[in-house]
Amino acid sequence: MQYALDYSEDSNPEYIDLGSGFNLKTIKGYVEYFMLYGKRAGSDCANFTSQALHAGDISMNEDWYYESEYNQSFRIDYPSYGLQPIQPNIFFSNKSGVTHRPKDYNFTNTWTVARKQYEYFSNESNGYINGSVLKMNGDEYNTVKPFLRFLNIQKGDLMFYGNEDGIYHSTIITDVLYDTKASDGNKIKYSAHSINRTNKELSIPDEDYVCIIRMKNDAS
Repeated sequence: MQYALDYSEDSNPEYIDLGSGFNLKTIKGYVEYFMLYGKRAGSDCANFTSQALHAGDISMNEDWYYESEYNQSFRIDYPSYGLQPIQPNIFFSNKSGVTHRPKDYNFTNTWTVARKQYEYFSNESNGYINGSVLKMNGDEYNTVKPFLRFLNIQKGDLMFYGNEDGIYHSTIITDVLYDTKASDGNKIKYSAHSINRTNKELSIPDEDYVCIIRMKNDAS
């Protein structure tokens, strides 16, 4: 899970940034997509989790993928009639032909929407999940912490936050600590975007819960 640690505090320039933090770079990425396509793209938490999974050799497929491509710029010469004409930004896309977009983005909602990502990877028929979803609130987590080593949670597993409205946030587990000699030695740590987190110790707010998807070791 080195990718998740390397890019937890900043975004990988190879991908659009949908809000990894409140700064000009991430605002630009989010607004850029909305202006080009007229819709929200999802959130950077799920986007970041997908990137980490793909860097860990989970292959893209028709149900879960991300594509981006720079379009070819070209110039149209209009008669000036003695005036300097305004040259519009015109590009050619291999997929959509003539366009005003300098770059095309194409990705599934399973890549960028936390709820859809959870539904996709928790579906047994898709072949990623090992066993069943582990769901727990804060009190339940504190109860099972002494027995954490028996729950088969490991680095690279997916962890989603939810509340009464359902799943709302995607993260990836980047460390699991076992220390039966210390009462507080057993810990799950995760990394995430939207609010950037690097190996943050799990805490579950009141009224919330987490759902952990334990990934198969041979998932690809």
